[in-house]
Amino acid sequence: MKWKNKQGGKVPCVALLRCSVSAAHEPAQIATVLGCFAELASELDRLSKQDAA
Repeated sequence: MKWKNKQGGKVPCVALLRCSVSAAHEPAQIATVLGCFAELASELDRLSKQDAA
């Protein structure tokens, strides 16, 4: 990844996402976590395509 940060460098400027679930979580809570990762994956894909252009 060659995204430019605000200072003009070529270091990726993305935050890490950490979410955890356990057997004690309700299905809706697990779905929320999965949704977070799906949103992140979509954004990373968009940024990769933008960078390649």
